[in-house]
Amino acid sequence: MRSKVFYFLFLFYTVTSIAKEKVMFIHVPKCGGVTVSNLLMNEYHSENIFSFGYEETKLAAYGFHLSLFEIEEETDISEYKLITFLRNPIDRVLSEHRFCMGKWQGNSEYLLIHKLPPEGDPIQTASNIACKMISGLDDQDPSIPIERHLEYAKKNLIERCFFVGITEKMEESIHCLYSLLGWKLPEKIIRLNTTEAGQIFCDEVLHAIAERNWADIELYKTALGLFEQKRNQVVWRASNPSYLRDEYKNCYHYTFKEKLEGYGWGVRERKLPYRWAAESNEAAIDFALEDGLDYVIGCSIFIQPLLLDYFSMAINNIPIELEHDYMGDPEEEYQWIQFKGKIPREAILNEEKTRIVFRMTIPKAPVQLEFYEEDNRQQDPFVNYVRGKFACKSIEIERKY
Repeated sequence: MRSKVFYFLFLFYTVTSIAKEKVMFIHVPKCGGVTVSNLLMNEYHSENIFSFGYEETKLAAYGFHLSLFEIEEETDISEYKLITFLRNPIDRVLSEHRFCMGKWQGNSEYLLIHKLPPEGDPIQTASNIACKMISGLDDQDPSIPIERHLEYAKKNLIERCFFVGITEKMEESIHCLYSLLGWKLPEKIIRLNTTEAGQIFCDEVLHAIAERNWADIELYKTALGLFEQKRNQVVWRASNPSYLRDEYKNCYHYTFKEKLEGYGWGVRERKLPYRWAAESNEAAIDFALEDGLDYVIGCSIFIQPLLLDYFSMAINNIPIELEHDYMGDPEEEYQWIQFKGKIPREAILNEEKTRIVFRMTIPKAPVQLEFYEEDNRQQDPFVNYVRGKFACKSIEIERKY
């Protein structure tokens, strides 16, 4: 079975006065790639994000799981800045094992390569994925030894990669990458698609993983050295003039097709421009509103109706009083609901940005459901109660005279 990666391709168009780089991100599994790709996507309008396999929409968050070899068979990447993140290979394998055991219990063939001793043979354990994904060689060709994959992967990291981040140093890596690109640093880094560290493995298992992933361990050492070199080149900045100040507008119609000004939103849905709130159940969008004026806000939220009382919006900790209308059958488990409210004038400060915070307060007592369908994104997979996720599709703000 082919080792696979997620990757994202960000195409450049001059849609604002600030020119964005052409960036390609190669996502080695369980190396923090969903977190990184989500941050990168926030820097681009959705029409400028290209993903193989979803060309017809240009809105896809995920492409097929391709290696560098497969990507180069599809397109010329010579004009792109190549970015990847690597992780301690032993931790990476254990994280992938935990993820697969929880996600793919019904797929015995897929689970076979992720079983660890004593249940599984370490020879079948996912091994040296980073080398095979980054070498640019065909990882399905059994005649290519892993030593050659390692040689070419090291060469690609050194000569072709614009930046190699380290998962264990995520915050430092993101700050370094954004500084090198001349981008404004993200205010918050929201970790996505994480797996809980539970089982403690014995030395036998760890030793077997290390033996099987010796090439990835060597590649990881190279990545650590390259990261330190880049880090020493960076002049750390808390802000920079990459983004121009928004002009005050009489009305806004914001969708998640646009560059994200805010924090706390998860990855875009594949075909529709809406986002789920990330693990913190709090997310925000910034707007340029003029103090001393009255505005009304409307937004489309995807939420379970039984949790309406736990959803709120606020500016500078001042709540917005909301009314809501159902946009479909209120008996459905999840529902698009239109919220409307007046923005408190006293909440708007004489600053460039006004931050509107969307928040779901997790109920102190579990909210029981009459039915249950396992969905790791929105519900706890082990107990029968809602965790309180919500999504947002659009926000309208209008000045009232």
